[in-house]
Amino acid sequence: MATPSDRGDNGRQTSSIAVGVTESATLEFIENVTRDAAILQKELLLAILRRNYATEYLAALGLDGSSDDYELFKRVAPPVTYEDIQPFIKRIANGDKSPILCSQPITRFFTSSGTSRGERKLIPTTEEELDRNLNFLKLATLVMRQ
Repeated sequence: MATPSDRGDNGRQTSSIAVGVTESATLEFIENVTRDAAILQKELLLAILRRNYATEYLAALGLDGSSDDYELFKRVAPPVTYEDIQPFIKRIANGDKSPILCSQPITRFFTSSGTSRGERKLIPTTEEELDRNLNFLKLATLVMRQ
């Protein structure tokens, strides 16, 4: 999640909670990102596509990290279920280090709390994703204290 101190290519907020940012600045940030949610979601998708275009999954869809990938992604990327990407996840879990679903290395797996067809789901994650989740929890805690 973005913070008042993080800026993307166009000056918008893009990444993580800054150390030492006041609660009022953080709450103002939350107001800003919720007001501009549609724009920020599109920018986030574009950033994800640019960063991960060389992965096996996105390359197979014909995405190359260009600026028009947003529209192309909407046309060519079908909604998927866990079962659709499970073969990719199993390859990663079995030690395949190539960029299959993500350009960053998968550092650990979590398992779902429930089961699907009697089997827990493996959830691959990266160090950056762990940091993002921690920042989200910090924001959620701040909002709940209000």
